[in-house]
Amino acid sequence: MGNSAYRGRPVFAKDSRWVVESTLPPTASPKAHIENLSERLIPFVDNIRALADENDVSFWCAIYIYSEEEYNQGLDFARETVDLLSSLGASLAVDPYYLAGAD
Repeated sequence: MGNSAYRGRPVFAKDSRWVVESTLPPTASPKAHIENLSERLIPFVDNIRALADENDVSFWCAIYIYSEEEYNQGLDFARETVDLLSSLGASLAVDPYYLAGAD
């Protein structure tokens, strides 16, 4: 397992991740990023659902907000996005980071 000198019991990761990042520029709207990611996940629905049958599958969405004018920015998910997450058997976590004035 990685190190041929290791002779103990195999070690299995309790957590793993697959990172899929939007291909759009950071200035694109959150809605556009979500649509971009959704389109890229659709080919893997069956594989992800199979994983979710025996594992916890969750999607984490980080939003970085640099403008004080956008400080109270909301985020809504289209029905199609909610349906996609449901078909994957996945949960969703959204982490907004308000970085106005941060350099």
